[in-house]
Amino acid sequence: MQNDTIGLIKNALIEYVKSHNEHNGKIMEFFDKVEGATKIAQSLPIETQKDLRNIILSILVANGILTIPFENY
Repeated sequence: MQNDTIGLIKNALIEYVKSHNEHNGKIMEFFDKVEGATKIAQSLPIETQKDLRNIILSILVANGILTIPFENY
């Protein structure tokens, strides 16, 4: 299942690169590094994977790379 997800993301990035050719090398280099890190992370114990996921998400949110939508209740 995880490999299917990685394949889908890689195909989406390839399609993006086709229309943004000026960044293709950097984008694919980034993906290759993420793919390698994912393989290493999957070999860690599940609790460590969860902790690592939380740390990475926190860093991405703190740097504005990911956003968390808040709805008014």
